[in-house]
Amino acid sequence: MESPRPKDLVEELLALGYSKQQVFDQVTAAQPEMKPGRVADALRNRATLMAKKRYMNAHRVLLALILVNAVLRLWRTVDARMLGEAHAFQFLGLIPFATLFATYGIYRWQGEHFQWVGWLNVLGAIGVLGRLGTLARHGRWDTPAAMDMLSLIIGILCLYLANRVFAQPRKVKDPLGGPVRYVFPEVGL
Repeated sequence: MESPRPKDLVEELLALGYSKQQVFDQVTAAQPEMKPGRVADALRNRATLMAKKRYMNAHRVLLALILVNAVLRLWRTVDARMLGEAHAFQFLGLIPFATLFATYGIYRWQGEHFQWVGWLNVLGAIGVLGRLGTLARHGRWDTPAAMDMLSLIIGILCLYLANRVFAQPRKVKDPLGGPVRYVFPEVGL
C-alpha cells in the first residue's frame, strides 16, 4: 500500500486538530527521506484548528476591512458616477485582481498571503503620515486619508495574525551532532 504524500498527510493531521509540532514530528518520522527544513517551511504556512478558532474574530474583521477598503477604492475611482453611463463590464478593469487573489488566500488561511499583504499595506499607507499634518491644520479628515488609515489598519492586523498564527519555527541544533530539530511555538503565545 502506498503511503500518503507529505502535503496530504500534513493537511489530514491539521484537519484532525493536531498541533504543528505534533504534525512535524509525525511527518518527519513517517517520511524520513523528507528534509526537516522543507517540512517546517510547508507547515509554517498552514493554520491549525486551534489557531483558526482562537483568531476567528480577528480574521473576520480583517476580511470585512479588506472588503470596505476595496469598495472605497472602487467608489473613489469611479468618482460616484452612475453605472448607467457605461457598461458594467467596463468597471471590471478597476478591480485589482491581486487584491482578490490575496483576499481569497487570506480567507483560506494561507500564511504566505498574510505576510505580504500586511507589509504591502503598511508600506502603501505611509502617505497617512503626511495627511496627519493636514488633519491637524484643517481639522477635517478627507477620503484619501481615511483610505490610507484603513490600509494601515489592514496591514497591522495582517502582520499581527501572521506573527501569531504563522510564527517561524525555532531551529534547535543537537549538541551531539544529530539533525537539526524545528520547534514550533504554541498558538497565541
